[in-house]
Amino acid sequence: LRDEIRAEQSKLKDKPFKDKWNYFWDYYKIHVIVGICLIFFVGTLIRDMANNKAYGFYALFLNATSMAEMEPYETEFAQIAGVDTEEYAVSIDNTNNVSEENYSELTIASVEKIMASVAAGEVDVFVSDQDTIRRYGYNSTLMNLNDILPASLLEKYADHLLYIDMVDVRREEEASRNIFAEESAASGEMTGSEGSDGTVSSEAATTGAGNEAETDPFICLYTDPAEMGEPVPVGIYLEDSGIIDDTQSYLTCTPVFSIVINTKHPAEAVQFLNYLAGDEPLTEDEIFSIQAKAALLQ
Repeated sequence: LRDEIRAEQSKLKDKPFKDKWNYFWDYYKIHVIVGICLIFFVGTLIRDMANNKAYGFYALFLNATSMAEMEPYETEFAQIAGVDTEEYAVSIDNTNNVSEENYSELTIASVEKIMASVAAGEVDVFVSDQDTIRRYGYNSTLMNLNDILPASLLEKYADHLLYIDMVDVRREEEASRNIFAEESAASGEMTGSEGSDGTVSSEAATTGAGNEAETDPFICLYTDPAEMGEPVPVGIYLEDSGIIDDTQSYLTCTPVFSIVINTKHPAEAVQFLNYLAGDEPLTEDEIFSIQAKAALLQ
């Protein structure tokens, strides 16, 4: 083998550069290509790891009617909320669709991503159509706004709240446990009674809310807490938001704001409500009050 290598080298010794290059490329091009790809992969991995910041705030615009560029609003809100973007990321994500009317592979992927992000405690806020917010509310994913909002905001939005009935939530949970036990006993397999997105059915959510099925997406189906056994506000109708209007995020319905139950950034979540509504930023006293309420919930 050494003799063959020396023979090949002697043949190329007095050859011009072009011939040497052609020889090298014929014998070593696979090695070169693999090496370049490996360097690119490692470099990309290192760059992504360096840029992979923890979330300082994460809002999901579910079922948005446009995928407008949200970076300017993310930057603006980060400044208002005082989030250090050198260390933390701020995201307003309008790319996920969880509509039951369009249950495609993209929808399934969005649902799985959302549930994983919520379980990891990454998501702070949901904004979506009222049916979607009700479904997540009845699935115990959303916070009781009485537990987190300052008194001034509860008073301001008193007539714009979306309620769910915790009596119906517990009834649904009990029914799910019973079905689960029956199916497990019958088949020996661990199966659940929920839908594929982990939420209760829209029928159950609508029944629990005490309303008939929605016929006009622009009609805000305000629920009457007086007719509920244990009313809990989980959403706020945003009938006038300059940002949502500018980005054309919800052209086919009135969007609803909600806070995810295990948010790690409660003050920023409430600050985002003021941001969407075009109101003044929270005062230091309001921020302290929100953080104190959140601490009691832990």
